[in-house]
Amino acid sequence: MRKRSDEYHRLKKYVARRARLRRCSWLSIRGFLPNDRSIPHISSAYFIQGNPVVYFSQFEEVDTTALAQLYRSVWSQGKAPLLYVISRQDILVFNGYDGPPPRDNPDEILSNDGAHRHRLLHHLQSLYDIETARQEITGTLSDYRRILLDTGAFWQTDDGQHINREKRADQRLLDAMGELRRRLLDMNLSSEVAYALLGRSIFLRYLEDRKILTETWVSQITHGAAENYLTALSTKEVTYRLFDYLHQRFNGDIFPVDEPERQVVSEEHLGLIQRFLQREDLETGQLSFWPYDFSYVPIELISGIYDTFLSDETRKQL
Repeated sequence: MRKRSDEYHRLKKYVARRARLRRCSWLSIRGFLPNDRSIPHISSAYFIQGNPVVYFSQFEEVDTTALAQLYRSVWSQGKAPLLYVISRQDILVFNGYDGPPPRDNPDEILSNDGAHRHRLLHHLQSLYDIETARQEITGTLSDYRRILLDTGAFWQTDDGQHINREKRADQRLLDAMGELRRRLLDMNLSSEVAYALLGRSIFLRYLEDRKILTETWVSQITHGAAENYLTALSTKEVTYRLFDYLHQRFNGDIFPVDEPERQVVSEEHLGLIQRFLQREDLETGQLSFWPYDFSYVPIELISGIYDTFLSDETRKQL
């Protein structure tokens, strides 16, 4: 067992050396990005011009449940386009922008078929010794050399071409919220009210996923009428009780609630938001899986929703 462990650590060192990532380029992820929450199992990262390009993770063995959760966190953060995972006998290279597997099917993280065939870019297996690893890396991962990443030439390779920014979590979330906003407008809400509902909804989900707004807290705020934001949306009175508390808690600076909004928003409007948060695809009416983990969605995305949804006319009035 000691010999196997030594070989594992030698393999990790070899991978780092072969990838030409010098010691100064391996930065501790914890605390380096002050606006982001550290992702468990991410041990280091490679940055170019201050932006993370590769995250590195280490597992003793490949565990699809843990691997799927790791990938969901990395994808939700939307920062690094590449994720390297090194285990005792495997090296996995993931496209960090492609999208996670369903929560009830974590084994799909190792699949390269179907719509997510470009999520797992490479899976090097049975790396029992340094020589095997050397041959596999040299033959398979030659496009991942540091010089190609630094110069941007990597993005012209076949693998680089498969990493699509349009599939990032922030873009998918904004697209989905754009469809929800259009439907709220079709239900005779103004753009300002629709934005306010969307902004509060995403901010509340952010607080819930980060365990800042707990079920106990929601129950206390709503006097036992709801245990989370999703159940609060069933009743307008309960929803606005939660909104009012949020408004007061943040000193009235975030998503203020005014009386005209209370008059025009109905439970039908809130029901549409509830359906969205219940994983319904509003375009097809079918249930889909909720891929986002707001524990790791950057806070700047939440604040950036305002700029995304404001119309040009509204901007001119500000």
